[in-house]
Amino acid sequence: MKVLPVSQCLMLLLVVFGFASCGREEPVPMIELAETPVLSGRGSYALVTIEYARLYDRPSTSGETLVHARRGDVLAVLSATPDQLWYELQEQDARGWVQRDELRLFPTEEQARNARGMLDVR
Repeated sequence: MKVLPVSQCLMLLLVVFGFASCGREEPVPMIELAETPVLSGRGSYALVTIEYARLYDRPSTSGETLVHARRGDVLAVLSATPDQLWYELQEQDARGWVQRDELRLFPTEEQARNARGMLDVR
């Protein structure tokens, strides 16, 4: 009886296991993730980081400007576009849409107010 070298035995095992793994596929279970403020945009707060941010009537710069928010203002986040490029914010009695790059988002109002101290607010 002929004995195979170790390298040939390993190669044979790899081939056997390779074909064995090509059998039927097990379905991948779906994982349900709980909605969080970071993912949904709700339950969070936005800190305005530019001198004056326009709040538009729709998520577009071609929309009508409803009101302005100033650097350092902390606004409640109501919703976000699916791509999270625009956030709908509550400014006192008005609500409007602001571009993401004009804001910093925080999970709590307290964190947003604390971060306001790092801005050069005049």
